Amino acid sequence: LKLGVKIINIIIYVISILFILVVAIMLCGRMFINERKQLAIYKSIGFTIKNLRISFALRFLLISLLGSVLGIIFNMSINDFIMSTLLRFSGISNFKTEYTIITLSLPILIITVAFFIFSYIISRQIKNVNINELIVQ
Repeated sequence: LKLGVKIINIIIYVISILFILVVAIMLCGRMFINERKQLAIYKSIGFTIKNLRISFALRFLLISLLGSVLGIIFNMSINDFIMSTLLRFSGISNFKTEYTIITLSLPILIITVAFFIFSYIISRQIKNVNINELIVQ
């Protein structure tokens, strides 16, 4: 039974990481289009590409950290009720989740690190921003 639960957890983490990749690609692309002019301004006043990429990725890290913490709080408040309701048909009428530091911190760590890494990789488009675009606009 414990092996089955571990396998399910791994599958959920893999699906979550793939979902994060898709979301990061969509959001980074949209944000890059919207912030192209600001990025050119930052480059013109001396920000390095590395600094711009890190600051771009840090925004995703902070938002994903906030979302992960809120998700854990939401999960802790209603998980037992929902699982008991769903499993009642299988003969389990009182489901209790045991939370540990690992079960609470591992999802937060995986989600925030995945968002940071994917957004940093995608932010390589910042290299293509040219300061001359400011003159044209």
